[in-house]
Amino acid sequence: MVEAWLTVVLADGTRRTELWRLLTNLLDAERHRADDLLRLYHRRWQAETCCFPLKSTILDGRVLRSRSVLGPEQEIFALLTVYQALIRMAGDVTTATPGLSVQRVSFTVLFQAAADQIIVAPGPARGSTASLIGATGRAVLAKGSRSIYGSVSELSRALMW
Repeated sequence: MVEAWLTVVLADGTRRTELWRLLTNLLDAERHRADDLLRLYHRRWQAETCCFPLKSTILDGRVLRSRSVLGPEQEIFALLTVYQALIRMAGDVTTATPGLSVQRVSFTVLFQAAADQIIVAPGPARGSTASLIGATGRAVLAKGSRSIYGSVSELSRALMW
């Protein structure tokens, strides 16, 4: 077990110093300093938090299906492409809706609304003009409360580490 005191700066600027403990099989204390291991562990959880919507919402508990060596990489890129498109949609919704914070956009609602549009696939009506937010954005606005999976902005921040 390694221990280190780490100072954490919260989003509001508050600083907290806490004792962190981590179990590891990396036993060489000279080569693997405790504070370095704990920082890496924290970054790993930021990545895990970022990937949570991919695993829980987009994959819905399923595992990657590929059976080739390059297949998982291709599936992950496809998932990230869908994720990026949804994040852009959240940006469009907040841009087109004055006063709406991106922190209020639920990733789960956004994903489900987009999936519903793919299934229905109505296409544009004759003579209609395209809206910045479209049907998916309107669904997000109608059901836009935060989900247990966190907000779009929290996920985006996790990607930035």
